[in-house]
Amino acid sequence: MPHSTVPLVRRFSPVPKSETDEEQEEMSGLFRASKPAGWEQIERKHRCVILAGAGAGKTHEMLARAKYASERGRHAFFIRIEDLEEGFEGAFEVGDAKGFYRWLDGQNEGWFFLDSIDEARLSHPRAFERAIRRFANRIKGAEHRAHVIVSGRPYDWRAVTDRAMFERLLPFAAPKVGVEGSEGSEADENSELVEQDITKTESALEIHMMRDLDEDDIRRPSRRE
Repeated sequence: MPHSTVPLVRRFSPVPKSETDEEQEEMSGLFRASKPAGWEQIERKHRCVILAGAGAGKTHEMLARAKYASERGRHAFFIRIEDLEEGFEGAFEVGDAKGFYRWLDGQNEGWFFLDSIDEARLSHPRAFERAIRRFANRIKGAEHRAHVIVSGRPYDWRAVTDRAMFERLLPFAAPKVGVEGSEGSEADENSELVEQDITKTESALEIHMMRDLDEDDIRRPSRRE
């Protein structure tokens, strides 16, 4: 019977998009009180960056989750970002080029665990951008089916320039929830406005910080994720 990877219970807290957002959330206590997400929630996202300090185990986690997803029949791939500089086909550590092209030619969703920003930048300041550009070109036409999870250290993620680059090269617009119309003539009068609200979009890119393990997380592996 093949060995199955059972991940630890890791939790992630959202990072505000801007200093203004952070100030507002700290004032209301929402950031500190918000319920942290688990891997199951992270993997539902289409664009996500996970930040963790040195020695926090982010590479181990990314690799384990890619294996875990693959064992359960998903199209899952683990790639070290710096290896994309050497060539795409040989960069896979979980999954392979043959499996990637099967996913690309199909209709199913795929999960890409790209590790890590800091290692990529050791070779050249623009290595991260070049690697993401190469990856984006390879999944072109199927980017809407790709769940892309990138890892890095907090001080290697450039909140403004990296976000702009990521959203430009790997766009994915999450539909905003529109306002429900009311009954009668008012609904008719506002139908155009409602339609406009529904079609408005905002970036799906989310940044999360990996939280430290507590005693319960170390003792108790996840049974659901």
